[in-house]
Amino acid sequence: MSGRKSKKASSTSRGRWFESPWLSGILLVAVGLYLGLSISGGGAPWWTALTGGGDRLTLMDPGNPGGPVGSLLTVTLSAVFGGLWVWVLPALVLAAGIGLLVRRPEFLKPLLLRLLPLWLASAAWIAQPEGMFSGSAGARFGGLAGYYLSRGFHALFGLWGARIFLTVILLVVVGVLMRSRLGWVPAFLASLWDRWLEAMGAVAAVVLWPFRALGSVLSTVIRAPGRAARSMAEKRPARRDAEIQAVEEAQALRQVHLEPVPANAQREPKPVPKPQVDAAPAEVLAGAAGSAETDDYFAAEPARDARVVQPPLKRPRGKVRLPGVELLTPAGPDMQPPSRLELDAAADLLESTLHSFGVEGEVKDVRPGPVVTTFEYQPGSGIRVNQIVQRADDLALAMRARSIRMEAPIPGKAAVGIEIPNAKPRMVRLREVLEKTDQSAAPPLSVVLGKNVVGRPVSVDLASLPHLLVAGSTGSGKSVCLNSLICNLLLRNDPSRLRMLLIDPKMLEMNVYNGIPHLLLPVVTDPRESLKALQWLVAQMEYRYRNLAKWSVRNIIQYNTKVEAGEITDKDGEPVTEVMPYYLAIVDELADLMLQMGGEMEGPITRLAQKARAVGIHLILATQRPSVDVLTGVIKANIPCRIAFRVIQKNDSRTILDMNGAEQLLGHGDMLYLQPGRALPVRVHGSFIDVDECEAIAAHWRNYDNLTEEISLQENPAGGGMVTGQDDLFEDAKKIVVLHQSGSTSLLQRRLRIGYTRAGRLMDMLEEAGVVGPFTGSKARDVLIKPEDLDIEEEGRA
Repeated sequence: MSGRKSKKASSTSRGRWFESPWLSGILLVAVGLYLGLSISGGGAPWWTALTGGGDRLTLMDPGNPGGPVGSLLTVTLSAVFGGLWVWVLPALVLAAGIGLLVRRPEFLKPLLLRLLPLWLASAAWIAQPEGMFSGSAGARFGGLAGYYLSRGFHALFGLWGARIFLTVILLVVVGVLMRSRLGWVPAFLASLWDRWLEAMGAVAAVVLWPFRALGSVLSTVIRAPGRAARSMAEKRPARRDAEIQAVEEAQALRQVHLEPVPANAQREPKPVPKPQVDAAPAEVLAGAAGSAETDDYFAAEPARDARVVQPPLKRPRGKVRLPGVELLTPAGPDMQPPSRLELDAAADLLESTLHSFGVEGEVKDVRPGPVVTTFEYQPGSGIRVNQIVQRADDLALAMRARSIRMEAPIPGKAAVGIEIPNAKPRMVRLREVLEKTDQSAAPPLSVVLGKNVVGRPVSVDLASLPHLLVAGSTGSGKSVCLNSLICNLLLRNDPSRLRMLLIDPKMLEMNVYNGIPHLLLPVVTDPRESLKALQWLVAQMEYRYRNLAKWSVRNIIQYNTKVEAGEITDKDGEPVTEVMPYYLAIVDELADLMLQMGGEMEGPITRLAQKARAVGIHLILATQRPSVDVLTGVIKANIPCRIAFRVIQKNDSRTILDMNGAEQLLGHGDMLYLQPGRALPVRVHGSFIDVDECEAIAAHWRNYDNLTEEISLQENPAGGGMVTGQDDLFEDAKKIVVLHQSGSTSLLQRRLRIGYTRAGRLMDMLEEAGVVGPFTGSKARDVLIKPEDLDIEEEGRA
């Protein structure tokens, strides 16, 4: 038994030794050296036979360094390939041998396919009669192949026609083979053309100068009286228009200073205007709003007697200057993309790897991108797509890649997209993407996410999404994506078009934006304040819906169109001049809020996600813990647009996208973007922006900090704050708290049989009314009113 095993092992080892590529490599290296040695010794002048002259040829010359066989090979190869290209043959054989020795033979096939047309085109051009080489020298250097090709062209097209065609063919072949390194040629030719035009223009100006001077003198003498009369006629209307404009501005200033001030308004010190902006007081748009809270938060109906006030906007006299893209860091120098030779070698390796596993097919197209290269692989007949997808790990091993993602199949094509990471990925800068997209006619909430796998910019409109869910593991690029979205919007919108609410429980990511006029509040970091801010947005949503219904419009775009047309009036009948701005709430870490606030946070988020689209309120929720207790089914059902960065487990990818794929991403901004209405996500390489760029944009907007006023979450209903109406259980709650002398939320829940949300709301109202003290942690609040005071108050009311 042992003898059979040893015999089998020895035969296997001999077979492997015989079939090993290093032996073939050594043989090819030896053949290449021998060919080079033989060609260096020269051979018989075979080209003399074409002209009918010369002595008899000696094909096997013993004096050749390679001997008679070397002499025969030299004459034969020189006759076929010519005196120039014959030197390429030993070099190719040597390269093939070295490739086998280092186990990289895949480059040879694409190299031969490119050298073949170059050899034929150059040999035919060199071997032309009466060409660059006179006599038989053309045939000597071009070889028999070039000689007979050039003869054929000359017979068909004549002397000059053949020269034109052969020259064009040679240039086309060279251009196709070196197109990646000749991109400067068109620009150079264009610059030469521009210089020639400038030179000709200068010459023409010098030649025609005397005639122009004479014409100018004649024109001045003949047309001077008429021009003077027209000048006086044009000055009169201009002066009259300037006077009218001055009168109108004075009237506007009088109207502003004489505007009555509400009795309950508090006088605040007038801020000192900065040099960049001269701010004037603005009108405050108020309307009926509020809500009578029920036990179920989702069924809350706003009361009609309460008021919700839209945050005021101070209009500057001068035009607000938007920040330019010059504040962003430009893209670095373009890295050398993979050559066509390298791409073809990778395609051949991919085909051979799949072929070794019994998967037949062909790479139809290769599309390099900034981070990954996509190979369009068309499987052969009878090959299932699942057979290709199952070989992803084997392909990653063969291609020396970190991970491979497959798009099976590519929409609209009978091929499978195999995305392989580049050896040298290129960073995608935000400025680079913005400069390649036309943002002039884009909607207000249009942003660029980055580039797709082939390097094209990807833009989305947040208003059409209408909400966005961003999730990924730590360090995958989630916070950079949020900063990129915020800076996108700050570059395109002033505070009259967009206001933002930034919630950052981590307290470090978004504090750079504090002080900009777009913020409704300073960056919110406390979970309870975050809940109040979202509830304030819910109240704003209800107020906006009633306002839109009053003017018979269906969305914020139609409402703002009527405002610009002067069709919207306030309660005094005056036209409303301020458009309704978009509200964007961005939550950087949803998991912290959900863990600390529980179901309370899910309520306002769900209501905003369900209804806020039409009134211009949108959400962006981000989390680094995409679990089912954070991304609940109710939240996911109302936010169909999602972005998944790299995650660790397949379960996390399924939680975000309802499919696998995010675990195969590369990190550092590599994302899968799932658009509403599409079944499959799109791979996008996110645009990068650093903290210095964010600070530069925020510093620009801090110069306009007196354009807007911040909202208050502790105002009473008359002031339009967070509280949206007096609860009908307020008096009962007041009695319970005073009689028990315990400001406990759980006490209100038990006695009134209500939920925690409503009980907490009642407790906040009692604090504002001075019945209980502030929140003190786990202990009950202090009650500030005695039962005797409550009896006296009731007797006085009676």
